Amino acid sequence: RKFREGDLVLKRPMGKDKGGNFAANWEGPYLIHEVFEGGAYRLETMKGEIMPRTWNITNLKFY
Repeated sequence: RKFREGDLVLKRPMGKDKGGNFAANWEGPYLIHEVFEGGAYRLETMKGEIMPRTWNITNLKFY
């Protein structure tokens, strides 16, 4: 699976506290803002804010 700029995706929550068993497994939707080689993507919120880090394809899925 590959994503293109403009695709809507969900991302896995990252961080130390993932919320336990009842937390959402996916967050979003987000827009693919930029595509990098090697399966990395920069995301954009629905409000147009660019996320500061990139996300690997293994942590994303189609919305």
